Amino acid sequence: MEERELAPLDSNVNSGKTKSYFWVCGIEKKQGGSVNFHDFSRVLRLKPCGLSVKMFEFIDVCKNRKITFKEFLVGSAHVLNQPLFRRACEIAFYESDTDQDHYISEQELGVSLMPTMGSISTDEIHGLFNLFDGDADGRISKADFVTCLRKNPLLIALFASHVINKDLNTNGAVGLLEEMV
Repeated sequence: MEERELAPLDSNVNSGKTKSYFWVCGIEKKQGGSVNFHDFSRVLRLKPCGLSVKMFEFIDVCKNRKITFKEFLVGSAHVLNQPLFRRACEIAFYESDTDQDHYISEQELGVSLMPTMGSISTDEIHGLFNLFDGDADGRISKADFVTCLRKNPLLIALFASHVINKDLNTNGAVGLLEEMV
């Protein structure tokens, strides 16, 4: 059976018009409509590490080491609907844009990811950079960044080190990120 490339959720999770290009064509039938950790981390371009494991476990509500599209959708919607999600995205963008030119370069993204991802290869950085660079112009604008995080809300966890120490105008800021992942 032929497999299509996994890709992230492509739509506003709240809309009910969810277009899943997350699921693999053959996996639905082969694995009962579920995806394992390897496929999950591959689609989100994450290396296997503590953070990616936590993200997967957050979605795997049945704790069977597989996630269904429904679990993925519900987990993504939960993160996206957090009251401070939009503010967390803005802070993550501005903290990652270290030269303050209103764009995140591939190098800035790599530096930005190190606190949560640890050592990360240039190929891994490049993969995430391409995921965030929605218009493929070689730089990540705020619109690219926010669009990617709205499509893949779990990825906000990659920027936890930027957000956790910032005042998000509420007492539950730290709990927000902990609840997200």
